Amino acid sequence: MIKVKNKKKRRNFRAKYKVIAKKTSLNCFPFREAQNKILNAFQTAQKKLIVLDYDGTLRKFEKNPEAASPEKSLKELLNKLAAKPGVTLAIVSGRKQEELEKWFGQPNFILIGDHGTMLKLQGATTWRPLIKYKISDRENLWAELEGHYAQIAGAVHPKSLYFERKRFSFGLNYRYALPTLQARLQQTLFSPPLQKKLVQSGLQVQMGVSDLEILNRDMVKKSHAIKYLTRLDKYDFAFITGDAWTDEDMFEAAPRGAHTIKLGPAQGEGKQTKASCFLEAPEDTNNEKKVVQFLDFLGKLSTI
Repeated sequence: MIKVKNKKKRRNFRAKYKVIAKKTSLNCFPFREAQNKILNAFQTAQKKLIVLDYDGTLRKFEKNPEAASPEKSLKELLNKLAAKPGVTLAIVSGRKQEELEKWFGQPNFILIGDHGTMLKLQGATTWRPLIKYKISDRENLWAELEGHYAQIAGAVHPKSLYFERKRFSFGLNYRYALPTLQARLQQTLFSPPLQKKLVQSGLQVQMGVSDLEILNRDMVKKSHAIKYLTRLDKYDFAFITGDAWTDEDMFEAAPRGAHTIKLGPAQGEGKQTKASCFLEAPEDTNNEKKVVQFLDFLGKLSTI
């Protein structure tokens, strides 16, 4: 450890190395600094777990989320990687199981949809729930929420929102809405009458950068998927990545020593990521391409 005795020199030293101080306080390193360590760990491990988010991680966002289907090359890459000896690969997505089924069919990797609540194993023909639940009638509340947002959207920009009802949640994407619309949406969402209804119905709101989801409280979490996957086997390597702040519970539930990668800044929305690395690509590239390139490199590595 370097010691600087003079106070003025100490201040200059800290200013000069402020990036290092910030990195240490975050306990989170840029992905480029961890790549060699991850590659070496993957190459020497016997049992490997790879967990990947989909939207914003493997595939860029689209104005219409239904258009974000995986390219043939991506599906081939994932199947190739999953076929390597000792590799267990899973896609854990907020997408509905029907969408994942349509896009991936019968892959030789695991599909987990509806935010870690529905599971389809390799070679399986049916899905099964990962959690026990009771179906309650919230259709009236979903309809009321959709009506609130549709009314605001219609007054500002009728095609700027995308609604989606899932098994356990109600999703609203306003990535391409005007800032004025986003502000009105959030103001309506957090109005006292609506908040009271959400609490009474056992629901909570998860806010993204440009989307929100209303979920069954303490039920819809991607950590369910991580807990299930880590019970399947004793892995000596784990690689888990996602782009949204809603992926943080995956990072938190990751086994000790796992390589967890947050796509995007390490801090935002008053939060600090629990991931061990962050990947913030320069303006002329995107994080999805960087992740796919890295997975492709893993697929080409030989193992000991």
